Amino acid sequence: MKWLLLTTVARTAKVLGSNPGDEFARIGIEGLIKKVDPGAEFDRLDKERTKDWDKKHEFDRFVICGMPMLWSTPEQTCNEIYWWEYVWNSYVTGERRNVLPLGIGHVLVGQPNNARKYTQALREVTKKSWKVVSREPIFDQPRSWIYSVCPSAFCMLDKHHYRNRKLCNFMPRGGHFGHLTDAGKRWEDHQAPEISKVLMDEGFDFIAHSHQEVTLSKKLGWPEDRVMIFNSAQEYLDLYQDVEFYLGNRMHGAAVCAATGAPTWGITHDSRLGMVKRLGGKATTPHNIKPVEIQKWIRNANPSVPLAEYAPRAQQQKMLELLKEFAFGT
Repeated sequence: MKWLLLTTVARTAKVLGSNPGDEFARIGIEGLIKKVDPGAEFDRLDKERTKDWDKKHEFDRFVICGMPMLWSTPEQTCNEIYWWEYVWNSYVTGERRNVLPLGIGHVLVGQPNNARKYTQALREVTKKSWKVVSREPIFDQPRSWIYSVCPSAFCMLDKHHYRNRKLCNFMPRGGHFGHLTDAGKRWEDHQAPEISKVLMDEGFDFIAHSHQEVTLSKKLGWPEDRVMIFNSAQEYLDLYQDVEFYLGNRMHGAAVCAATGAPTWGITHDSRLGMVKRLGGKATTPHNIKPVEIQKWIRNANPSVPLAEYAPRAQQQKMLELLKEFAFGT
């Protein structure tokens, strides 16, 4: 079968501004589909490239690969972004039976800023999809939606974990939406510098997902030889599979590390924290986190243990059964 996957631009040496976390989800989904359909032919559609939308893609099934699909901030509600119309009012979603959002999430800092438009978006996704699978507890989620985990978790199954790397990540303002709250500036200017010193002393290395994070690492005093940035999503996954501890602002980094069972602490301002909690990681806003708490966590950290319902292997089997029905059911 021909599978069209909605994703984002792939990380390369020339595209270091991309988000490898979204690729983790796509890689996990591709692995599932290959198990269901060994002869699968994949075509990727970059949601952010209008030229890609203008090109006709032939497909049998369309899968939206585990990305934030719903949000409502003072700046924008999801159905106001330019690619929303491309997704939900173009040929790719013309036949409901062929559309599966798999492992999608939401981004909220508090309540939806525009409740009416947010509700409209929820209804549209539900109406135009065969089924919808969510990776976290989504605000006002319809009862028909299926609960699961981020598909990035499936990248870590059947791997040997050497547990030989302590990794951390800091983002400007503590996350994509730190600029929406005073806590973002407080985190970057005061908490992150103090916590960085603790993590350096504890033998952590800094893993950056973007050039902006490399710049921030220098501001925080990280030695250059302890800061890493990679040219492909797979290189990140290869490193994360050997993690002993992870603490950071990148939620996909936290999600894949929690999926290995490593002690994990995801810290940011928005509702994507739920993705990490589902996989058994500690996940909190940065409110009042002090260096002594970080030290205490490192000394007494427990493995990440999801509830049985959300164990990655059990969810993998659940998603395989769903994909079989999606691909070959009537």
